[in-house]
Amino acid sequence: MLQTPVASTNLSSGELSALAACIDSKFVFSYFSVHGQALTTRALLCVAGADWEDNMIPLETWSTEHKAKFPYGTIPVLHEQFPNGQVLEICEIAAIEKYIAQKFHMVPDSLWDQVRHNEALSLSESLFKLWIFRASPHMDHNAHVGILMLLKTHTLPDYIHVMEKLLIKNGDNGHLVGDKFTHADVFTSVVLDYMISMRPLKDVLNKESAPRLFKLKSLVDAHLKYAAYRKSEAYAVASEGMNKRFSQGVFDIDFSRTFNLALE
Repeated sequence: MLQTPVASTNLSSGELSALAACIDSKFVFSYFSVHGQALTTRALLCVAGADWEDNMIPLETWSTEHKAKFPYGTIPVLHEQFPNGQVLEICEIAAIEKYIAQKFHMVPDSLWDQVRHNEALSLSESLFKLWIFRASPHMDHNAHVGILMLLKTHTLPDYIHVMEKLLIKNGDNGHLVGDKFTHADVFTSVVLDYMISMRPLKDVLNKESAPRLFKLKSLVDAHLKYAAYRKSEAYAVASEGMNKRFSQGVFDIDFSRTFNLALE
């Protein structure tokens, strides 16, 4: 576990904004040793080419040793360190993701393309939120059975249908908007990882049912820095954390499946 940087709190809003515009920085990303809500952030940092480190905090000691050290008593938290010693601190997953995407130009330039991008991003966010919160280890068995059935019969097929249409509309180039990696591309690829990791969904989500989504995923996965991260020990630890914490009896999660596009 890394030493958490100390945020600079004596700067004005203008000074903080000027600092945020600088690109000569390093990041420390703090979250638990699972993918959870954090895989998109880690993927964005890789695809953006950022210089970053993963600060994995043990869940067992979170409340007693770490919780009080973070501004809202929650993680993830992103710290950005600059050569002059100043440190920006960003809390809450949506704010963190949007900051990275904007800083590294992973949002389209034109206003209308931003609308299209945000529509696609919202579709993937909605699917992810539906699953991650109702599949929580704190929910009971019946809730897990219910969300799996909903995914299989309605939510995931509807999502595939709409996203395939959007990918066709953008020219079938593997991107949701334009021809470069965007926040929406990365988030969608990560959502596919979660869905692919669950064996009960393999007949709903596969190369035959979602060829363009798998094309998008293959492009993101092939990014050199993200591909290297997916082979790292940190990724393996976070994958094992997901495998252990979520209901294997219902979801049968195994993140090693996400490396096999042909599934099983």
